[in-house]
Amino acid sequence: MKENLNLNVILVVAIVVIALVAVYSASIKTTNIGDVIITQATQESLTVTGSYTLYANPDEANFNIEVETQARTAIDAQDENAVKMDSVKKALLNEGLKTSEIVRSSYSVRPMYNYSGGINEIVGYTATHSLTIKTTNIDSVGKYIDVAVRAGANDVGGISFGLSDEKEAELRASALKFAAESASTKAKSMADGAGVKLGEIVQISEGYVGYSPIYRSVAEAMPVPAAAPKTSIEPGTVELSASISVTYKIG
Repeated sequence: MKENLNLNVILVVAIVVIALVAVYSASIKTTNIGDVIITQATQESLTVTGSYTLYANPDEANFNIEVETQARTAIDAQDENAVKMDSVKKALLNEGLKTSEIVRSSYSVRPMYNYSGGINEIVGYTATHSLTIKTTNIDSVGKYIDVAVRAGANDVGGISFGLSDEKEAELRASALKFAAESASTKAKSMADGAGVKLGEIVQISEGYVGYSPIYRSVAEAMPVPAAAPKTSIEPGTVELSASISVTYKIG
């Protein structure tokens, strides 16, 4: 009699557990839309990613101008370098470059060696002075390079075209706005296809926002002889992209 009672209790508990599992399973609805799976349970939500790319003309240019001189002594290399760089700076300023647009200056003097018979012998010195130019007058980059080389610069490099801080901030705001609109459109389409109702936003986060400057090679920048046409460098177009992730309630 006692064994029958225990068996009845076990059967009742099993029936209750099965019933609870059936009720919970019936409350969950899973819908497949391609690679997207929307699951409705206690926390019903849909997460989408929106992205957008803007194309714009750059309004800022960066490039390096260098003067390198060699001489038997360090002081001679320095003196010759100073004369040439002074000439380069004056030529740039006379051409309209502002002093504030020379954002960096680096300088070095190093020995030159000749290795012979197991001995390193100093045979001279090299003085190098380089300037980094940052200007919003991008149409004058080729002109600046021409006058600098003719005044004594013997190396030009690091030429890039990008966006000023003000223009980048403006484009970032626009790209994020359009990325949000893209996410909203995508969410509505997915919800309609899944047969669910799109609710309020519960979370929104910024993904990637940024761009890469356009680089030009030294070969594109170095001018030809004075009698030839002036140096012309086309900046091209920059691409600024933004992406955001948005989570909506669904019902």
